[in-house]
Amino acid sequence: MVSDGLVVEYSQSFTKEYVVVADLTPNPTNKALEGLMGDVATHMEASVKAAYAQTFRDTDPVFRMVSGIAMSKRGWSDEAANLEQLEYPVAIIHGAEEKIIFPGYLERVAIGTWRDEIIKISAASHCPQLDRPESLADLIHQYAKEIFISAGS
Repeated sequence: MVSDGLVVEYSQSFTKEYVVVADLTPNPTNKALEGLMGDVATHMEASVKAAYAQTFRDTDPVFRMVSGIAMSKRGWSDEAANLEQLEYPVAIIHGAEEKIIFPGYLERVAIGTWRDEIIKISAASHCPQLDRPESLADLIHQYAKEIFISAGS
């Protein structure tokens, strides 16, 4: 894909080309930004959607472009290997309607998970904090209470 003179390779997990265009252009079109939001959060309330769009546009475009390129080239560390080293269970939570990554790989790594499960929040996609903030907050509260508060008792 070519975008503003940049040649970009991206994972097949991105379902729409404009998702990458939104990340890699200084001033993405409304259509590109809508496409990005449609993949990261499919059940966002209108007020959250407007705030997300404004925050996205307020973010330094160079930072967005550099991070987008790094993600498209998979330029990050092996998070699963890092999580395998932890001495306490990890809460892995994602939306049941995830479209950007393939969360199935998490079931094949030796990560000690909280409650021995990978939690999928219904009616949420890549950003459950946008689609279902109350559900995510409740899970984080339960996790912190069980793992950190109980451990201190």
